[in-house]
Amino acid sequence: MGPGDSQSSPAATPFPDDDWDGLLERNLPAVQTFARMNLDPQLRSREAVSDIVQSTFGEVLAARERIRFESDEAFRAYLHTCVTRKILDKKRYWNRGRRESRRVYSLETEGLHLSGILRSPSANSPSAIFVRGEQIQRLQDAFDQLGEREKQLFSMRFIFGLQATHIGSELGTPESSVRKELARLQLTLIEILGPLD
Repeated sequence: MGPGDSQSSPAATPFPDDDWDGLLERNLPAVQTFARMNLDPQLRSREAVSDIVQSTFGEVLAARERIRFESDEAFRAYLHTCVTRKILDKKRYWNRGRRESRRVYSLETEGLHLSGILRSPSANSPSAIFVRGEQIQRLQDAFDQLGEREKQLFSMRFIFGLQATHIGSELGTPESSVRKELARLQLTLIEILGPLD
């Protein structure tokens, strides 16, 4: 999905108006968590999450004069696309010629911010759940074992908080199918992390 896919129609109210710094700050935890979860083991030792986030936000800000969105959810979907593309670019870079790097990043101090939907499937407004310590490693290990589609669904719903309707529209999948897949993923996560209360 490119910027044109999420832009408002001429009759719609542009979103946001001009508070781009505030908008990015509100979505920072989601982008950090997505980058942290979606770096494969090799890339984790070569790229800092903070660098990927900074680069992604830099591109968004550079394009801000050309893009407008119908809603906050449409903007979050756009961010998901941008950071996904950034990670793929990094993978391609490091895979060319099997580049070596001496940089090794520790992720122990980086928490994961997950939507409150993990606690309550019927929650309308996600309140952040902060996952840390041993939970991070258990969740990361499980996430690494998911298929690409499962990772995509997990990230869009449980990290960026997109509704099943929006996810279905983005992926070209019936909403009912998305809901079933997300329900299975949620049960898996609860089994891994245990009670979140």
